[in-house]
Amino acid sequence: MVEKHFCDIPNCNEEAYKLDIEMCSGYYTSSKNYSTGKKIIYEPYERPTTKKYDLCDKHFKEWCNATYTIIKENVEND
Repeated sequence: MVEKHFCDIPNCNEEAYKLDIEMCSGYYTSSKNYSTGKKIIYEPYERPTTKKYDLCDKHFKEWCNATYTIIKENVEND
């Protein structure tokens, strides 16, 4: 018997066919280290928090589109 996987996106109950897709689930914010007297600041988008998701076809296409859009904008702005 084949094990079914379901989409990890909240409120989506569709079957997932794309498994363990590494996605950004947020970003680390700046941190401060006062014990050494040093302040460490991370620039926006420098330290992504990633998580692996199982995705249905709809959410996989949305993830692909979002990823393509971000990369395209970054290339055009360089």
